[in-house]
Amino acid sequence: MSKIRLAIIDDHQVVINGLKSMLAGDTDLQVDYSTQSSEELLQYFQNNLPDILLMDMQMPGLSGVDLGKLILRQYPQIKIIAFSSFDDSSLVKQILRAGAMGYVLKNADWQTITKAIHQVMQGEQFVDETIQKILLQETLSGQRR
Repeated sequence: MSKIRLAIIDDHQVVINGLKSMLAGDTDLQVDYSTQSSEELLQYFQNNLPDILLMDMQMPGLSGVDLGKLILRQYPQIKIIAFSSFDDSSLVKQILRAGAMGYVLKNADWQTITKAIHQVMQGEQFVDETIQKILLQETLSGQRR
């Protein structure tokens, strides 16, 4: 079985380094590329396509939603997992409607992040448990948090 090839975009290098370190523990995963720049990421995609992109939602320049839409329009085979510190349900809904396959909070543990990657690679959606609870509560109450 070939490794799941990942790219990471986040405007904080410490987050990128932490993800790389965490993901190194899963021998089925391989981080092929990481960047802090939307422009550099799009250049990379011209010649290299990962299986999955872990994408920060709040970046300078293009928002995560706009970048996600742009990527999926040009490269629909890339599976996007939004990686954010924001548990705002409207943001979650926007990126999932744009075509992202997953949404993981930045405070997630190693097991949650790797589970999300493997699940998305299998063609299934993954939404962080905390986000699921928020969405369910909003649905049941009829009010946005």
